[in-house]
Amino acid sequence: MSVCIPTYNGEATLRQTIESIVNQTSDDVEVVVCDDASSDATAAIADEYAARSAQVRFVRNEYNVGMDRNFARAALACRGEYVWFCGQDDILEPGAVDKLRQIVECNPSVDYVYFNYRFCNGDLTRVVKSAFLGIANDRHFAGPEDYFREIDHCPTFLPSVVMRRKFWEHTPYEQFVGTHYVQVGVWLYNFAGADTVVVASPDYVTGRIPDDSWKLQSGQMLFETSSGNLDVYDTVFRSNRNCVPQDIYTKMRRKFLWHLPHYTVFYSEKGFRRTPLIEARMKKIFGGNFFLYWFWVWPLTHLPNWAYAALRSIYRMPFAGGVLRAIRRTLGRLAQSAKI
Repeated sequence: MSVCIPTYNGEATLRQTIESIVNQTSDDVEVVVCDDASSDATAAIADEYAARSAQVRFVRNEYNVGMDRNFARAALACRGEYVWFCGQDDILEPGAVDKLRQIVECNPSVDYVYFNYRFCNGDLTRVVKSAFLGIANDRHFAGPEDYFREIDHCPTFLPSVVMRRKFWEHTPYEQFVGTHYVQVGVWLYNFAGADTVVVASPDYVTGRIPDDSWKLQSGQMLFETSSGNLDVYDTVFRSNRNCVPQDIYTKMRRKFLWHLPHYTVFYSEKGFRRTPLIEARMKKIFGGNFFLYWFWVWPLTHLPNWAYAALRSIYRMPFAGGVLRAIRRTLGRLAQSAKI
């Protein structure tokens, strides 16, 4: 099996991430670090570990190819039957590799493994979220129908994703580039008929959310990831490879539309701006419904900055904000009953 670490300017945490993996690997596990032309000491750190251990290989892009393509290059550089992603600041806890090895030995036909996980603060001293999935026991699902009856999404967090390497070789992944979730696209594209094991314990994978994380600070990235994940599902749902049930797809669209006022109004305070990419994405996903697109999606994504600022101020007023929230709830109930 292979653990791959796609990285870019990760010098602050990369050593700790690599150490968390190599300290529990054996000869049947390789660690592949794929650097996307970093400008800091990332390459030197990865090169150091590659020189020290035969289990570590270092791949460096000649120029920056972007997040999604670097994920794909990292996966395609692997040699193991299974590829386990790990972000440059994430930790595979002791016993994680043995857990995956045990799963594969007990379920030779398994195609995907979804590891539950927890989030900690930047220096790993405080748990921010103790578990993403609220399940008590490991589950084995024989196909997407079985899986989607209990879990309404595929994993997005990088170190929660394990899949067969051959899926990367047989997927036209370029269609998912720009979404920030190419790995979700590859998962869904090959999901029909696949066996999946979901690990209930969050103790094997730890992610960081430092105070300066984009998850807290970057409105642009927050909007792009929220809409990008939906874009992946939309692409697969419209394709001849679709394995996403109608109710799951509809639920995701409705959830995004319900949160769209929050995304645009409050993310704009953290730097969200409409871009040609976002414009095209909204048109692709929602443009088929004339009224929905032109009377909800288009206005909310095209307000001037002063209007976003005014709405934020009103939302924060006790009475006026309550009125706006009531209007939003009413529109949300109408959306739930509409065919969107």
